[in-house]
Amino acid sequence: MRISLAASNIDSSSIERIEFLIHNTDRYMSRADGYVRVTFQNGSRYVYENVSAQTVIDVLSADSIGFAFNKAIVNGGYRYEKENV
Repeated sequence: MRISLAASNIDSSSIERIEFLIHNTDRYMSRADGYVRVTFQNGSRYVYENVSAQTVIDVLSADSIGFAFNKAIVNGGYRYEKENV
């Protein structure tokens, strides 16, 4: 099963949009991970691999999405790649 979620118009000075594509789930959706594509306000876009759905939920529900994103995903050791836009 593949599920795609996107959050745009984010209240952040650095992040414009976060997309999450779930590519791996267990039978009951209790564990899900996927790719996170982040589009920054300056237009640059990065894709992070094997991020858990819970991590994405935590980032999007934080008071400061930019701070939470940096702490949980950027500094979380996830493999990433810059996309050419």
